Order: sequence, then structure tokens, then C-alpha cells
Amino acid sequence: MPPDLPDTAQALAEGAIGLEHARVIVNGIRRLPEYARCHQVAEVESTLAGFARTMSPRELEKLAERIRYLLDQDGAFRDEEAQHEARELHYGTTRDGMTVIKAKLDRETGAKFAALMQPLAAPRPEIDGEKDPRTVGQRNADGFAALLDLALDHDGMPRTGGQRPQMTIAIDFGDLKRGLEVLGEDGMPGTLNTERAITAQNARRIACDAEILPMVLGGDSLPLDVGRAKRTAPIHIRAALLRRDGVCAFPGCDHPPGTPEAHHVQHWVDGGRTDLDNMVMLCGHHHRTLHNQRWGIAMRDGRPEFIPPPTVDPRRTPRPGGRALPSQHREYLRDLIPTPRDPAGAA
Repeated sequence: MPPDLPDTAQALAEGAIGLEHARVIVNGIRRLPEYARCHQVAEVESTLAGFARTMSPRELEKLAERIRYLLDQDGAFRDEEAQHEARELHYGTTRDGMTVIKAKLDRETGAKFAALMQPLAAPRPEIDGEKDPRTVGQRNADGFAALLDLALDHDGMPRTGGQRPQMTIAIDFGDLKRGLEVLGEDGMPGTLNTERAITAQNARRIACDAEILPMVLGGDSLPLDVGRAKRTAPIHIRAALLRRDGVCAFPGCDHPPGTPEAHHVQHWVDGGRTDLDNMVMLCGHHHRTLHNQRWGIAMRDGRPEFIPPPTVDPRRTPRPGGRALPSQHREYLRDLIPTPRDPAGAA
């Protein structure tokens, strides 16, 4: 331990702090501006050594940084500008169709990202005593997916050719309609805008709350005629669903629905009506769960009941869906979830 850090040496000898605390203090002193190292080392070292007795190394590191920012504001500003210049984000698609993202963000952008991700990636509450089974990485991925849904549904996104950014799936309507009618006969896959394949089963889930654009193709698969886009859940229905369900209606879930996603009890492509008694709000995770595990839904007195598959409950006892939230939580949702709107170009 350097001789000019007596308080740190004493705390270390007493076992009041660990080696990691001492490392933080040494690095903090070394990063001080020259004037402070000459005239204020004793004061800074005493302060850090004192707080190290009750702080974790991570907390102590933040305190050391704040002290440096106070004593060397010009240097701190230069560091932030250097971080901004070092920013980068890369993404690509692997051979199996997964997307890999690697990023290094400056502290301002990182703070924005964390503020958006934290509520979306938080663990789900326990349901029947069962904790959220997702790993931290899976929760972050689900939160990021919900964040993308929110961005795609926002009118402020830059437009190309008058259209907001959108994910597209090209699939034969017969294959989309076939969906889950017969196990093992899901139909031909669709094609994403990334030119990767997607199963008819997942295309069917996505089509629950999307714009359906009918297109007639010739024998060479070239478009001959394009119909008008139809939103499966128009503004007034989505607004009524938000008012009724408030959050994801799946039993025990209180996460805000992503886009939000409006699920048809009887699927739209099967002739199901787009009205309040045939739709429920779902977060992205439970929307996928509903389709993949084949939960049933029945409406009772204007509210959804969820019927588990035999693999979850052999007796298939209906479970009441969620209820609308109190006003304080609803205000939070109003800020988080964009106001539903008609698709661009619709009357």
C-alpha cells in the first residue's frame, strides 16, 4: 500500500475492507488531476477509506468517480467525449437465423437503454408459487423484443416511402389459415423481410395483431394485384382492451403488453370477429405461450378465462384472467404504451 494512503492501509489491516476496496481507492487517487494529487490526497483518501467500510467496491467506485468529476470537471468532460467517439454497435445474423448484437454505448445512451429495459425485463411475479423460470439473459432478450415492438408502433419513427418501419412476413394465406388445425401439418413456412424462413405457426401468432396486406401473385410469384392493408385490431377495440385488461390478461402476469398485442380468441383468419368479446391483451411471452402450449380462452361475463392444456393441468380447470390495474399503475401504462393508431394510409 502506498505510504500516502494511511487510512486505507489501516482499514485493510483491520479487515474492515477488502483488497478490491483498496484497489478502487488506489485507482481513484491515481486518476485525480495533478493539483488534487498534490494538495487534496489526504482528504480524498480519508473520505474513500471511511466510506469503504460500509460500501461495496462497486458503490465505492461510483463515489470515487463523483469525487474526480468534482475536482476535474474539464478532464471528466474530455473522458465523456472520448467515450462518445468510442461508441459502436454491431449486429448480424448467424447461419441458424439468430441475430447477434454487440454494443458499447456511452454513458448517456447506456442510461437511456437501462431506463427502458429495467421495467420490461423485470422478473414476472410468482404464479401459483412458481417463480419466473427465465434466465437473466432471457429476460433481457424478452425486454429488448418488447422495446422493439414499442418502437415499431410509434409514429415518430422515420418513414420510408411514407411507411413506418415494419417487420414483414410473406406467406400463402392458405398456409396461414391452416396454422394449427392439424398437428404436424402447419403448412409451408413464410419468409421474413430478412429473407429468413419462419414457421406458419409463428406467423399465425404474429398475425393476431398486425396489418394484413392481401396480394395476388402470378405463376412466377410476381405481384399482380395488391389489396388494401387491414388492421386486425383497430383503434377503438385496442383502446377498449387496454381499459378492460389494463395489462397482460394471462393469470398472474402484470407486465405491460408489448406492442400491445391483441390476441383473437377465435383467430381472425378462421373467421373470428375483431370485437371486445373475442380479444384479450397479452404480453409477448404469454402470447407465445398461449399459441405454443395451446391454452384455451373462454369469455365469461365480459372477462377472459384461461383454460390450461392437459400438460399443465390434466383437469383443465379454467383460470380467471387479470383485472384492470389501479389508476396509478394505469398512468404508468399510458406513458409506456403508445396510443393505438390507424395504419399509415388508412382512411
